Amino acid sequence: MKRFLFTSKYLTLLFAVMLLGCAKPSYQTQKSALIVIKTPQLKYADMGFIYQGKESSKVEIYANAQPLFVLSIYPNSICMNKLKCLEPSRFNEQFLSPHYPKDLLSNIFNQKPIFDAQNLTQTPNGFKQRIKTQNVDIAYSIIGDRTIFRDSSNSVMIKISGQ
Repeated sequence: MKRFLFTSKYLTLLFAVMLLGCAKPSYQTQKSALIVIKTPQLKYADMGFIYQGKESSKVEIYANAQPLFVLSIYPNSICMNKLKCLEPSRFNEQFLSPHYPKDLLSNIFNQKPIFDAQNLTQTPNGFKQRIKTQNVDIAYSIIGDRTIFRDSSNSVMIKISGQ
């Protein structure tokens, strides 16, 4: 009998750990937005939601009330449509540009400066950045709930218009 109680306690503990380990990240904020992601490999434009948590973000773009594109952004990985997860630098290399810092997508969807705030100019309701090197030609601005990221060198555009 004691052995059964001992075993059942460990099984209960193991089951609880497994459930908690599979728990989805909690998001503190959620906002709807018109989201446009256009790269040589990705082309999405529609209404969606941006969920923001303490260390992660999730972007969902919908079509016909169904999630068409889901991007989960974590500090050490970026997952697309729950199928493919890559390190942020590999994701940038494969879908954006290998010349981008690994925190670029996270900063864009959290409306933070990119490239360590290089060439940052404050505006009355946001900021602008212009970054031009031999590998990138970026115009990035945050104006209220509107985010625009354009890199003409790499044909990458991300627009977010909050609703």
